[in-house]
Amino acid sequence: MSKLWEGKGHDLLIRAFKDIRKEKPQARLVIVGEGYLMEPLKDMVHQAGLSDAVIFTGFQKDVAQLIATFDVAVLPSYFEGMGRVLLEAMAMEKPVVGTAVGGIPDLIEQGLNGYLVSPGSEKELASALLKILNDRGLALRMGQAGRMKMTDRFSAESMVRSIEKVYSELLEQKGICLDS
Repeated sequence: MSKLWEGKGHDLLIRAFKDIRKEKPQARLVIVGEGYLMEPLKDMVHQAGLSDAVIFTGFQKDVAQLIATFDVAVLPSYFEGMGRVLLEAMAMEKPVVGTAVGGIPDLIEQGLNGYLVSPGSEKELASALLKILNDRGLALRMGQAGRMKMTDRFSAESMVRSIEKVYSELLEQKGICLDS
C-alpha cells in the first residue's frame, strides 16, 4: 500500500522476511503498490528463494479487502509522514509494526498496539513480526488496542475536537471569548 521506492524499506522487509520464513515456513508476504523498484524487488525475492511466498499485487484501489486478510501490517520506512496504511490497519483491528521515524511513533504505542523498530534493522523487524505471528492472543490484543486508539485519537470527530481546542486556545490568547 505504498510506492515501491527506496524510502519505504521494502528491501529491508524482504530481508527480514527471509529470516521469518526460517521459523514460519507457511508465512506469506504481500507487497501492495507500484513503482520503479517493482522489478528489482521481484529479482531480490527470486534470488532469496522466496518467489513462492511473496505476492506483489501492484496498485489496488480497495485495500480494505487485502488488509482484512493480513495477520499484521508493516511499514518499514526510512522516513515517513504519518503512514496512513497503519491507520487503515488499526481501524480493522490489525496489529502494526513500523519504524520509529516521522509520524509513525504517534500511531504505534510500543507493545500496546504494535511494535516500533529502528529504521534499517532487519533483525528488529523480523523479531517484532515473529512476536506477533507466534502469539495469536497478543495479535488480537494489539489489534483491539489499535482500533481503540484509531477511534479515540484519529477519528474525524476526534480530529475536529482537537482542531476546535487549538482555535479556542488561540482565541483565548487574543482575549476573545466565544462563550456567552
